[in-house]
Amino acid sequence: MLATVVLGLIVYVVAIAPPSVIWQINMFAFGGLETAFFWVLLFGLFWPKANRTGAIMAMLGGVVCYCACMALKIKVLDLHQIVIGIGVSLVLFLIGTYMGKGTDEKVLRVFFPERYPD
Repeated sequence: MLATVVLGLIVYVVAIAPPSVIWQINMFAFGGLETAFFWVLLFGLFWPKANRTGAIMAMLGGVVCYCACMALKIKVLDLHQIVIGIGVSLVLFLIGTYMGKGTDEKVLRVFFPERYPD
């Protein structure tokens, strides 16, 4: 309970006078989430060929690329580093999907019944 009170007071003090870099922290956090999960969520829901290998490669590669570009201040056409991370994530998802093992047809019938009828 003491830890909760102490953390609550710290958050309260920071909220009264927020640091000027709070938007950068927010962008970094959401950029990492976007590069990790955008293609995984999109293709996982709507593309029957998506598989585990592509998802893992996209998540790891996208986040690593995004963090490296942020640390090294690399930009393409003066766009935010999310663009690079999400592009790398897409390429790695497609490569991983074609390299990895396909999803079992029994599972595909559950999630894509119109494409894989009984």
